[in-house]
Amino acid sequence: MSKTENSVIRWQVEDPQNRQIILKQSTYEDHVDGDHAPQDAAFRKKVETQVKNTVVSPDFIIADNPRNLYYKLVGISNEDVIKLKTMRVVVDTDRTPNEVVTWVPMSKSKDTFKAEAIIYERGKGGLSDK
Repeated sequence: MSKTENSVIRWQVEDPQNRQIILKQSTYEDHVDGDHAPQDAAFRKKVETQVKNTVVSPDFIIADNPRNLYYKLVGISNEDVIKLKTMRVVVDTDRTPNEVVTWVPMSKSKDTFKAEAIIYERGKGGLSDK
């Protein structure tokens, strides 16, 4: 872990558009872990590495000002099976570096967006200057 402006940084990565994205330790403890029921918090901890991978190598990045939503199809082990889920990582973009504020592994995604909200799509690179 590193420190920036009196905040402990749990991790820092770079997204496909060369933006620095961080997760603060305080956000992890207060929101990702602290705001959820124990079983949900334990599951969120279990998938943290996949959260980092979602930011580094997303399938989509969607503009949802002042946030970006990072999506990736991930396999999550559950006992002796792998469950496919859509990982959604919410990143605040109104600060530098951008900050992860939460993540949600979704069994069924019903999220819809206008085409112009897509700022990155795997295989196509950046689609706009957002």
